[in-house]
Amino acid sequence: QKEESFCVRRAELLIQTLRNSYPESGIEINSKQWKGWLSNSLFFLAFFFGFIANEFESGRRLNLLAFPVIGMLIWNFAVYGYIGFTHIQCNVKKKSKEILSGPIIHAVSILSHRQMLRTSASSSERASILNRCFLNFSREWSQLSTSIYKNHTARVMHVCAVLFAVGIIGGMYIRGITTEYYAGWESTFLEPEAVHRLMSVVLAPAALISGQKLPKLDRIQAIQWRDGNAGENAADWIHLFAKTIFLFVILPRCFLSFAALKREKHLQIHFLIPSAGDSYYSKLL
Repeated sequence: QKEESFCVRRAELLIQTLRNSYPESGIEINSKQWKGWLSNSLFFLAFFFGFIANEFESGRRLNLLAFPVIGMLIWNFAVYGYIGFTHIQCNVKKKSKEILSGPIIHAVSILSHRQMLRTSASSSERASILNRCFLNFSREWSQLSTSIYKNHTARVMHVCAVLFAVGIIGGMYIRGITTEYYAGWESTFLEPEAVHRLMSVVLAPAALISGQKLPKLDRIQAIQWRDGNAGENAADWIHLFAKTIFLFVILPRCFLSFAALKREKHLQIHFLIPSAGDSYYSKLL
């Protein structure tokens, strides 16, 4: 621990000296860190878009088959399936399990690491040499810290998913306080029987836990938007959808976020820093 603290402090002093001596080099260690404002911006945008994404049409209608509720559930189930598949694949191939994440998290991680490897041009030859050294450092740092940043990205994305879901639920209830909305459905391809089966599968777990009754086939037929039918008061449907979102989105995503946070902290504590095994650090220490 003392050796690592010595190396870290020495690096800080060296970087400050080089930065003051060659300001045109553009050396900036903070660029290798995840920006807190970026996470906060993503959190705000996730909640905001969730809040405004509700499928309330101009005629005060809540479409049971439309995005965001059904679409969000399909997307989250796809993410869970991807995570489960990669987890099983890692076990079969006996690879180290990185994180519980989906394709978006991997894409964001790749983009963030590419951004970290950028270096600024300079007018001084010595500064150019420093920039090349700094670029080599950035590449080595990216290799060592990849797992940490991936877990951090996973945690941020899972929290964004939670806030998006909370925004959808909040938007439905807040709008429902001041306006009476009517629930119904319409489809070119689906018949009432198919819609009833779909609603029974999607809403059954939430209805079972809460004790709320599932709509029967005749009720599904009665709220089809056809021949001037306006549907029915959407309160029961909003309650069912809110419970379903909490059960299938908020709870699993909170668990995945906690798992990513735990993994991230573990990797930070056990971060691999070259020490006695490296010839340079052996001579230095």
